[in-house]
Amino acid sequence: PLAMSSRCSECSPNPNARARSKPQELPGLPGQFFMWIKRSSAFMDGLYTWQQDNAHHFQGAAEEFPITATLAYNELMEFIDGYLEIFLEKQGIGENEFSQALEAFQSSDDPYLKKFFSLIAKKTDFTHWAPLVRQGTCICCGGGFRALATTVSGTQSGYAVSTLPTATCDAGPKSGWIGRIDPSTGAVYYENLADPSNTTWEPPSDWGWIAHIDPDSGKLYYQNTSDGTTTWEVP
Repeated sequence: PLAMSSRCSECSPNPNARARSKPQELPGLPGQFFMWIKRSSAFMDGLYTWQQDNAHHFQGAAEEFPITATLAYNELMEFIDGYLEIFLEKQGIGENEFSQALEAFQSSDDPYLKKFFSLIAKKTDFTHWAPLVRQGTCICCGGGFRALATTVSGTQSGYAVSTLPTATCDAGPKSGWIGRIDPSTGAVYYENLADPSNTTWEPPSDWGWIAHIDPDSGKLYYQNTSDGTTTWEVP
């Protein structure tokens, strides 16, 4: 079965959780690596800790993310690269062979392999991770991230760290719904703000809004089903 961080019990539920217990095997050497880290509770704990410590860098009213968010993202990629090195060592192969496997997927005529390559490219891109962290989606389990990220005064990864706790991303009305992006599938689902255990893949019929992913920023926006008006804010 796929692993989750031991801290994900603090998150609001992910409607895709049942599917995680029966993971689809992924192709080739890259697929083996992704299945290996997805089954590692230590890796998932590391993802959770990174999000807890760095979520505050991704917050703000501006659409642009600050440079500290980019630095935090680079730290995340270094963490993932560290696990890749361990995996390759266990397999007795080098980075070149792994790169060649990715290139074979990219150039393949098999639509499934090309789609898998696109998924890998997406999951290593800043524009995939940043909106998830900003909107409060747990990058480990896909639920609503509940933990406050309190940091210690000092420096981390070469930049100053605030001593202030990060506000959760559940700000807004305490009734109605909020859209979230499931990190495993990239699909939008909906969480009831009054009852976070109530989630659905379909737009709630009694809400009157549909959440969409903006292709340029990767952020969610909301469209009114009655008059077609749109807003970045949770209705």
